[in-house]
Amino acid sequence: MILRYLVAIPCFNNPKTVQAVVEQVLEMSEFPVLVVDDGSDQPVSELLTSVQCKAALESRRLVVLRHPQNLGKGAALQKAFAWALLQNKTHVISIDSDGQHLASEITKLVSVSRQNPWSLIIGSRRFKDNVPGVSKFGRKFSNFWVKYETGYEALDSQSGFRIYPMFYTQNIHCLTTKFDFEIEILIRLLWKKVDIREVDIEVYYPPKNERVSHFDKWRDNVRISLLNTILVIVSLLRGQTPPLRSAIAMGLGVFIGCTPFFGFHIFIAMAFAFLFRLNFLILFLGTNISVPWIAPFLAAGSVVLGRSVLGDSASLLPRLMVGSLVLGSVLGVLAGLVTYLVKKYFERRKTGWTGKTRGGVLGNGFLKLVLKYFGLKAGYFFLYLIVPYFYIFAPKARRSLDEYWSLISPDLNWRKRQRAILKHFLTFGKVLMDRVYQSFHQSLQFEISSEGPVGIQEVIRSQKGWVFIGAHVGGWDISTIFSQRSEQMARLGMVHFLADGLTFDKVIQRTSDARLKVDSIRHESGANSTMVVKDFLDNKKHVGFLADRAIATQVELIPFLGKLALFEVGPYRIAAACGAPMIFTYTFKLSDKKYLFISAQHSELKYNSLQARQIQVYRWAEEFAQDLEIKMRRFPDQWFNFYPFWSTRPLLLTSEKSSSTDNSLLEELSKPKVETLDPALSNRPSVDKK
Repeated sequence: MILRYLVAIPCFNNPKTVQAVVEQVLEMSEFPVLVVDDGSDQPVSELLTSVQCKAALESRRLVVLRHPQNLGKGAALQKAFAWALLQNKTHVISIDSDGQHLASEITKLVSVSRQNPWSLIIGSRRFKDNVPGVSKFGRKFSNFWVKYETGYEALDSQSGFRIYPMFYTQNIHCLTTKFDFEIEILIRLLWKKVDIREVDIEVYYPPKNERVSHFDKWRDNVRISLLNTILVIVSLLRGQTPPLRSAIAMGLGVFIGCTPFFGFHIFIAMAFAFLFRLNFLILFLGTNISVPWIAPFLAAGSVVLGRSVLGDSASLLPRLMVGSLVLGSVLGVLAGLVTYLVKKYFERRKTGWTGKTRGGVLGNGFLKLVLKYFGLKAGYFFLYLIVPYFYIFAPKARRSLDEYWSLISPDLNWRKRQRAILKHFLTFGKVLMDRVYQSFHQSLQFEISSEGPVGIQEVIRSQKGWVFIGAHVGGWDISTIFSQRSEQMARLGMVHFLADGLTFDKVIQRTSDARLKVDSIRHESGANSTMVVKDFLDNKKHVGFLADRAIATQVELIPFLGKLALFEVGPYRIAAACGAPMIFTYTFKLSDKKYLFISAQHSELKYNSLQARQIQVYRWAEEFAQDLEIKMRRFPDQWFNFYPFWSTRPLLLTSEKSSSTDNSLLEELSKPKVETLDPALSNRPSVDKK
């Protein structure tokens, strides 16, 4: 995967040091540099007067953006993130402009980032004797709250020398804009389960009389304290807790609810949640065992148990207290055990996208009978009953579509987005029913028109094998149905990335009698898979790939709808290796009985020996992403990826520790460096949004 770095330097009133810092960064790294002038009294652009800075400004390797007024370090970093995404950068290296961070340490952080491209890399400062005591205390104080709010034991949570992975940072929305921003984004990334790597770095602290700090001991500490208060509350309310801690919280809540301190249970639960960092919502739910219609039975049971422990001579209050402790302990253990088992069960079932069709055997069987004996309109009618169900009980799909619609149509408010999502589900249901309905008929039941330079019949009749590149949009497999019984269709194979292990697993070949003949390719080596596909192409058989879902190891981060998304690049490598012509194909539903087949022809993929292959493959994948974006703006309700597309990594990649050779820097792949290296990747052309 090609990693593309940007060095961001937020600056506010550091006239004595900013030029030296910029020069050191330009000298010590080969990356583009962005200075965000956060409303400095003297514009930073007037301070960068050295020959080196002027040359970098002229070549656009160095860019200065300015806030008209001081908004805070957090706002400056967020501006850098937004600009980095516009420039198609995958990582942002943040470094302070006061000279404390040493540019020579960038190489150390980048080396770790290459090995762990999905991680947030933090430069953990080595404090020496001349470091102010307030800085040492501030770091310990901050580390304590980070551990409390996330469970992560940070070494230096206040360090501003970091490498941010844009794939995750692009989805983080923070409340803060000042110095507290770096704490908040760290906490939120940890809540998203982003891996954190800390690297020891050297720092420079000037003599006390030369130090320039814009950190206000009162205002900024108050802001950080308020932020930690909010984050503590949120951390205690968050539902994403592991089974054991959920079980402890539920058991303790039930125990508290059994005690006779009626009216105070909620306050006791709050205290225990804070002291032991337990989920307050689960604790509170457990205390509700003492609701009014159950409380009398709890009290009576406690008295009986208390009598058996203390004897008849004990008064009512001691019997009630001791009995409630015994009863609470027993019920708490039972409730905790049940909670643990339930949590573990759902945790095992909770996986990423698997490609599995939703719905039970009875439900799907009933719909098939309706379609077979009563037709499409009857099937469509039942969709109006099914779609609201999925809207309510498929929250991941609903949230994913909400993100999609906020990108494809940012002007829509929340209410209009929900209406669009309902229509989206309805369209998806109709496409699925069309597929099933056609399977009951020998003749084509839909009218399919063609648009583009190549019709699918022309491709099928050609005397050489083609590579189809498609996506999970529209009726992606309907385009083959109308020739399903033709002799030529025996020459069409589909490469499937299966959910079972999410590997490049099978080539499925349609035969003239419409049965599926499966040639398994259960080889660990991708080369063996490529050879089977090459055999298909050499025998004038066409091969189709769905290249939008990144579920293999050959992926690239590519801009799509304004954010970075993961796309497969394996199909382009195979097409180039086999010397086969490639065509982008889509089929979109126009009305109940009409579909539109769209093609975009491309010349035969051939590697250029003068350019790194990785860059060429990236360009082909980017071309597909741009073409797909144009199609989705035209048919927005036919996007059928119902998972967090802009933040989900392949399952194989989540546990994979990539080597530095797999995550090469763009700057290392070709000459000259950075800005003049590859304009196509550095300054991506805008997508036609018509």
